[in-house]
Amino acid sequence: MEYSCYTIYDRHTLADMSRALRKTVRKKTARRWWMAGCLLLVLGLSLLLEPGERLWFKAVILVAVVCLFVVQGWGDGLNALMAQRRMLPGSELCSSSFYGDHYECKISGATTSWEYGNILAIAETRDYLIFVLGKNHAQAFAKRELKGGTVDSFRSFLEHKVGKPVEKIGG
Repeated sequence: MEYSCYTIYDRHTLADMSRALRKTVRKKTARRWWMAGCLLLVLGLSLLLEPGERLWFKAVILVAVVCLFVVQGWGDGLNALMAQRRMLPGSELCSSSFYGDHYECKISGATTSWEYGNILAIAETRDYLIFVLGKNHAQAFAKRELKGGTVDSFRSFLEHKVGKPVEKIGG
């Protein structure tokens, strides 16, 4: 069976891709950074509550705590924003076709053929199926634009071809 879909790489798509990377191949690193960030937040808040410190010192600590809180809370969105700024013009739309032994992605007239063996993990969000290809590389495929079958049959097709289960993640 042949499946096809097209995906628009907007900020929402890129944020879901960042979340998929964080929850699959970057899981250990993300957990360590989260724990270090929480420790720094507690340390910063305790320094803010310390009586007798100078006002400028407390202001610097407060700015650092707020920045750390923003990065911890909205890291995927910030990654999406930075990725969108680095995207080449014309690479926002990807048309993909899935065959028995490989799949093809067409962006701006250039077609790239990929083997299913290159996929490290498959993540599923509410709107996308995401192929994780490395610690910094992923491809997203919009479920609502899928042609050639249902999302359930496509998920089964991918699990069979890749040999790995689809991990459901939030988003």
